[in-house]
Amino acid sequence: ASRRRAVALLPAYAEGWWQLGSILVDQHQLEEAAKAFQRSAQLSEDARPLSDLAATLALLGRRDQAIRQYQRALDVEPRSGVSWIGLGRLYEEQGHPGEAQDCYPTGLARGRNAEAAVLARFCQSRGWFEAATTNYVRAIGLDPRDRLLYIGAGQCYEALGRLDQAAIQFSHAVELAPDWAQGRVLYGTVLGEQGHLTEATEQLQQAVRLMPTLPEARLNLG
Repeated sequence: ASRRRAVALLPAYAEGWWQLGSILVDQHQLEEAAKAFQRSAQLSEDARPLSDLAATLALLGRRDQAIRQYQRALDVEPRSGVSWIGLGRLYEEQGHPGEAQDCYPTGLARGRNAEAAVLARFCQSRGWFEAATTNYVRAIGLDPRDRLLYIGAGQCYEALGRLDQAAIQFSHAVELAPDWAQGRVLYGTVLGEQGHLTEATEQLQQAVRLMPTLPEARLNLG
């Protein structure tokens, strides 16, 4: 209920829509979950809601749509082992073993990271932030170039009130993807929570320059 209230108050908040989608999946409300992930994907430049939308569509039996969403996710984040494996499974289910074979080597090469990342995201969606951070740290150790892992870890540290560690994680994400507006919003927000107002303003202003329509940056600057 709290997630529904959050997206009602901030309908352009991509992270809130993603979290709502994760909760709806746990509650087996797949149609509503797909709508929430789709809304999150429309509001962000993140591969995560696209990948989760694809997985949800696959559960609903809409394989062609799921394949398109996995492909979109991989256009955004080509290193996503979860998306590669999910796409390979769908190709295999549709009787296209050649296409599946093209997907699995990349996905399986990142399989250990994918397992840790999926578990971390599941724990995060349930509010088990200590367990989530443990698995995000594992996943980062296996793939230190994945910006989304640092974002997830930072969000969990922030939820635990460990702002110094959250800021470190968000800063790594910004270093890996300096042109990603939402990463700068998260980094700027936690800097503001720490009282580093000058640095926070710089990050949020840069986010607005990168993506002028991003509501989170304008909200936090206001």
